Amino acid sequence: MRQKKSGLEMTKKAKKIAIMGTHGTGKTTLSYKLATHFKEKGKNIKIVQEVARSCPFPINAGMTKEAALWIYHEHSRKELEASEKHDVVICDRSYLDSLLYAEYFNLEIGSYPIDLINQYDQIYFVRPDVPLISDGIRSSDLEFQKGMDVIFKRILKEVPNVELKSSEIFDKGDLWKQYC
Repeated sequence: MRQKKSGLEMTKKAKKIAIMGTHGTGKTTLSYKLATHFKEKGKNIKIVQEVARSCPFPINAGMTKEAALWIYHEHSRKELEASEKHDVVICDRSYLDSLLYAEYFNLEIGSYPIDLINQYDQIYFVRPDVPLISDGIRSSDLEFQKGMDVIFKRILKEVPNVELKSSEIFDKGDLWKQYC
């Protein structure tokens, strides 16, 4: 949706929410719960799904620099498209997540634009505290999950975020709603 103002074309700004954290913590579940919450408020919603599952390059323990960059660019593209057409964009992962995974594997990508994290109006940082369940794609290596959580915690301490435990997302009482 575009508006004219003083002869200049202005792009409508969508509210962007990033859900960040290591794999297997409930980010996708939270994205659907948030979408329902905002839909009930009459908002036009788009969930930007994580794209790693469709990556043509190896992920998890075999992740390559090409995989990290492909995921970064593909996710960024989808976020940009969604922001143009919706009131609220809920990002099941952020553009930055793949670069943090690359950091875990010591892939030399160069410096990444951490300051772009400010493009999100709200960040939910989901911490693991429930058993890691294999789904056939994501790694079920608990040490890998813990190592990734440490990296996310280090990066996200620099920016405002809502920290949730996985159990709060799966709780029937909807404890996560207090942060909306």
